[in-house]
Amino acid sequence: MKSFVFRTPELNFGNGSVKGIGIKAKQLGASRVLIVTDKGVVSAGILPKIEQPLKDAGIEFEVYSEVQPEPNLDSLHEIVKIAKEGDFSFFIGVGGGSAMDVTKLASLMMTNEGEVSDFLGVEKVPNPAAPVILVATTSGTGSEVTKFALFGDDAIKRKTAVSSPNIMARAAFVDPELTISMPGHVTAATGIDAFIHAVEAYIAVNRNPATDPIALEAIRLIAANLIPAVKNGSKLEARYNMALGSVLAGIVLNNAGAGAVHALAYPVAMEYHVSHGISNVVNFVHTMEYIAPALLERYANMAEAMGEKVGGLSQYDSAMAFLKAIRRLCLGASLPVGLKSIGVDPKLVPALAETAFTDTRLLGNTPYVLTAKDIQAIYSNALND
Repeated sequence: MKSFVFRTPELNFGNGSVKGIGIKAKQLGASRVLIVTDKGVVSAGILPKIEQPLKDAGIEFEVYSEVQPEPNLDSLHEIVKIAKEGDFSFFIGVGGGSAMDVTKLASLMMTNEGEVSDFLGVEKVPNPAAPVILVATTSGTGSEVTKFALFGDDAIKRKTAVSSPNIMARAAFVDPELTISMPGHVTAATGIDAFIHAVEAYIAVNRNPATDPIALEAIRLIAANLIPAVKNGSKLEARYNMALGSVLAGIVLNNAGAGAVHALAYPVAMEYHVSHGISNVVNFVHTMEYIAPALLERYANMAEAMGEKVGGLSQYDSAMAFLKAIRRLCLGASLPVGLKSIGVDPKLVPALAETAFTDTRLLGNTPYVLTAKDIQAIYSNALND
């Protein structure tokens, strides 16, 4: 019987829920606030939906809208400087994973002495960050409910992370109506990212009795709604279910963690400058196929959650149904399922594999011991798809 700690921020979920952000910020003691976001959020017209409730609550704020997609460590210096010079005591991050992760980093630098690099790794943030509210505008990363903040490290050509409960948001707002403006390709890439979070959490070494049912519900919701949301983004029911599936996937990611799919994705993302969702999905099917022998029962359960008719099938056949179903899901959402689609050079596969193999945190959370040669084989299989 496993002992575990279950962590999640306060979650404010539902259509129109963001209207309550001013009241919540006031309750949390907000006075001087820095809103951290990106140009995509600004151009989508989302920002006034955050600003007006803050004005109504009498909260002073300024806006930083220069967060870059897939930010690297070097890009963080500007926001840290602005946060410190402005002496902001409260932060609101609005956007996808990049904006929310940058918000977490800025807030931790307000209460912890040192350089950004000092906090990379697991449990290296000594003091709680300044209070943060996070508002998700995509249904994918789950960053609004996690203890992780991810950044590219150009020196080692790998994604690196701050992982600490001390950077978790005080409150998260997930309003499905904010996601309606997402283009189809962004819906697909972020949605499959959430799906992979749920899958990896369900098979993770660090899974627990609380994460398992939540992960299966996230898998069910996303499997049923990703393709409808991609094909008809104005369909609010699909947006609602994707937002719910995404935040549930984020919650289990926060408590059970990710695994090999993410370990293989990070070197690819750094080398080829593709989004996090795409770097995950181009290795997803092939990684899951490779590690299947260790996880037949879990795969069978996920197949059932995806709506596959597995009654009467053997555990092996049910697991194979899951592998076929995830491939159909990806292709149905017009997502690539192999490395060839993003132009990976076969000659770089050994180097990519060596880099992925150094990610012991993620590989250690995978219930199949992968060697560098195994990882190279997965990449090679993905190249041939």
